[in-house]
Amino acid sequence: MLEIERKGYSIMADNTIDRSLEFYQDQMGKLNEGHPQFQGFTEEEFRVACEAERTVCSEVEADIGNIVLPSIVEVKQFGWLKTSYYEETFSEAAANESLMHYHETPGVDPGDSVRQAISSIAEKNGVLTYDFPSTDGTYPQRVHDLITSSGAETAKEFELANQTYFIGHVALKDQAKKREVPVQFSEAFELAVSDGTYGDERFKNGASLHTVIDPKKAAEMYNFYKDAYRKLEQEPCEQGLSPEEFYKMMTQNENVIKVVNSVDGEIVSLCLLENDLSELSWVNEIYYAKNYPEKYKKGQLYWFPGLAANPNKKGGFNTQIMVDLIAELVEKGGNEISVAFDCGKTNTGFLDVFLNKMINDTPQASIDIQPIAQQAYRAVQLNK
Repeated sequence: MLEIERKGYSIMADNTIDRSLEFYQDQMGKLNEGHPQFQGFTEEEFRVACEAERTVCSEVEADIGNIVLPSIVEVKQFGWLKTSYYEETFSEAAANESLMHYHETPGVDPGDSVRQAISSIAEKNGVLTYDFPSTDGTYPQRVHDLITSSGAETAKEFELANQTYFIGHVALKDQAKKREVPVQFSEAFELAVSDGTYGDERFKNGASLHTVIDPKKAAEMYNFYKDAYRKLEQEPCEQGLSPEEFYKMMTQNENVIKVVNSVDGEIVSLCLLENDLSELSWVNEIYYAKNYPEKYKKGQLYWFPGLAANPNKKGGFNTQIMVDLIAELVEKGGNEISVAFDCGKTNTGFLDVFLNKMINDTPQASIDIQPIAQQAYRAVQLNK
């Protein structure tokens, strides 16, 4: 049975959460087919949000039984929302516990409990945040209609940022070297080392490819990775890998390609490439499998989750060296990959242009990087 408390929901000893999660994932399915950013709660986030003290759920009577769907939650319930950004931007609302995030489940009316929660936020002149995919242009209007039907008013609107998703399809400049069955990066690098086309001296001074990194070196590299992403702190969406994600990628996950640039044997910069999209919690694997089926099936769809340089080391910012090696290995393997990534407001218009130029400057490969979608981050300050 479901016990409703004054704040949040306490799930009793039945399968309400399991049943609700199944219903929720079905409702979110079509939305996730159409956008590159994963929409909504992960399974773990859903379970935690359902039981969080301040969560307010929409209640649904479905054929499979009573359903509860987290609709008003604290920002921290979504791992990819940067809680510190929201708490600093809306410090007064955060201090009086009137900063909350609204999440819509498609096809579900939020219900009276959600409207009462919005009314309570408005009584404190609080802030309601939300985000939505560019494929759903009427989402903001539905949020405003919900606010109005809750007896609240919008005092101020905030357009916080847009997260832009890009993709570029690599073409070999020498099409005779393209292979029907491409050789992937690690094997292509081994071939280049064994046949002498990659000189051993480049391990010490130049770019090299690795499948795993020594934990001690990974710890050193995280220091400059963290510093490189610090300039992106003023974004509502997390831009970099967490320490746990970084160490797992570097020291355990052999599928993640690590291209590093070294000077006198010391690693001064890093580029990551990942083609198992299921490892990236914020990336919608379903979308890429549906929209780029051939690249996906052949393992040629790579996500670009990280680029960082040590600003205090000679050669740290020479990203072209790493891109040159990637282009060499693309040609070596006859492997016309596709490169996907996302940028916040700080890097959009810079990183996409920068990567486009560097790849096109190589003798082996060309690319045309284009935006494919956006995720919009918004907020409204409420009053009565």
